[in-house]
Amino acid sequence: MRRLDMSSIGFAALGRTLIKNNRAQRPESKRSISLASEKQRYVDPKKANPELLKQIKNNIIKQQKRRKQKIGIITSIIFLMLLYSMYYIITNY
Repeated sequence: MRRLDMSSIGFAALGRTLIKNNRAQRPESKRSISLASEKQRYVDPKKANPELLKQIKNNIIKQQKRRKQKIGIITSIIFLMLLYSMYYIITNY
């Protein structure tokens, strides 16, 4: 059985206390509004100006392109690893 170090327990408790205090100091958490950044907050399309809506739409499109690119890179790496492993298995056995 492992002996617990008292200093590590103290640091864990201190971390929990800091997290609780940090949450309590945020005004957003008291009003139960999401802690999203200013750019991610909801914008009413009827009240917003068209430039802001166009900017938000472009940001969403850029995020989707980045996500698709990351998925494509990861998929190609996995495919190449599988292809190499199949080649290795076929040639050595």
